[in-house]
Amino acid sequence: MNDVFQDILFGVEHDAFDDRLGRAMVQAWRSGACDEVVARLIRDRVRPLRTSEAFGQLSPFRKPRLKQGEVPIGLDMDREWIAYPAQWLTSGVLDISNTGGGKSNRVSFSALQLAALGVPCWLIDNYKRQFRHLRRKFKRLGVELVILRIEDWKFNLLQAGSCDPRTYLSTIVDLLVRVLELPPRARSILNHACHELYRQFGVWNGKRDAWPTLFDAYEWVHRHSELNAAAREAILDRLSSLLLSFRGAYRLGWNPIELAQHCVVLESRGADMGLNTQQRDWARLHLKPGMFIGQVAEGDWREPFLFTVPLLQVSDTVGDEEAHDSVHALDSLPVVPATEFAHWEPHHIVELSSQTKPLTDTELRYVQAVVATPGKPSSFYARTIGVSGKRAAEIRARLVKENYVREHELATGQRGRNAIVLEPLPAAFTIKT
Repeated sequence: MNDVFQDILFGVEHDAFDDRLGRAMVQAWRSGACDEVVARLIRDRVRPLRTSEAFGQLSPFRKPRLKQGEVPIGLDMDREWIAYPAQWLTSGVLDISNTGGGKSNRVSFSALQLAALGVPCWLIDNYKRQFRHLRRKFKRLGVELVILRIEDWKFNLLQAGSCDPRTYLSTIVDLLVRVLELPPRARSILNHACHELYRQFGVWNGKRDAWPTLFDAYEWVHRHSELNAAAREAILDRLSSLLLSFRGAYRLGWNPIELAQHCVVLESRGADMGLNTQQRDWARLHLKPGMFIGQVAEGDWREPFLFTVPLLQVSDTVGDEEAHDSVHALDSLPVVPATEFAHWEPHHIVELSSQTKPLTDTELRYVQAVVATPGKPSSFYARTIGVSGKRAAEIRARLVKENYVREHELATGQRGRNAIVLEPLPAAFTIKT
């Protein structure tokens, strides 16, 4: 009977006894009524699983116990529906799939389920502009799906809304420092600038009808030429690139709390889930298109599981004109434009002195290589122009100092080292050869 016990343990771990007969077998064994017939039935249940395990074909994922809820997310490997309560989404749900595995289809499927329940949702689409084509399916459910392209956004990043202004300002400055890759000294300057603008607009005294904008922050930094030159230049250079992508400035932008009542697609251009080693190895070899690894943060079942999602047929397409028209659904949300920035242009902040030592022929070829193929590791340009690594490092240091190129560190280097990739700056495009 010891062998039967081992089969029971193996079978329970791999969900072999989940049906009515399987549960009866386990109950018979627990009650001491496990005769030869029951033992044979148990072995017959477990044998195919042990065979699959021996050939490396047995999935290491448990069958999910997720049947109660109003949001269906897909089918498990036995083609049974999986669902969970909509409230669980507030705690986060993580899904993993390979490239081309159908992640957009999975998100679209769930978004329509939420829309049918009257639950607003935001979809962020950075590249494909695929979620916009769900607009007419949403409309058949009586829900208006707003497609917000970046040129239609009416946000003010310095608008704290109902948040504590001090906490919000610290958070947004940290965000800008990370996104713009500003040096530490620049953070102090930017924080002081925003703090002073809050004072000028009466925010510290409780005024909330108009807020400073990032355009104001840019102009404040530009006016104060006595600031640390390198940090000031970094702020003006990198912040101007961000501001040029905006189509307008708003003293009072959309309130995220009010916007959260709408279903929105935010368009722009531009976790290991605690899996064990066996599960990661299996996923690397067997995770095929249309199959996902899921995990929820609420309820009694927190283990990773496998599931599939029915393919959603989207035959209608939505063009830019219809996407723009969809924004009229937000016309009732109050905004106050900052008209003085309607035709804003960045200031010229880098003036190369005529006494600057001209670039050598090798340095010119290095700059031209970066312009021709930007975003490559620094070693690539050394090989391209045929110089040693030491000489290339000297050239790169001068080009960075004189604002021809900018360095970025990416965690893609070998042996745990970060790779340095180069971005050409405006001065690099104006060099005369």
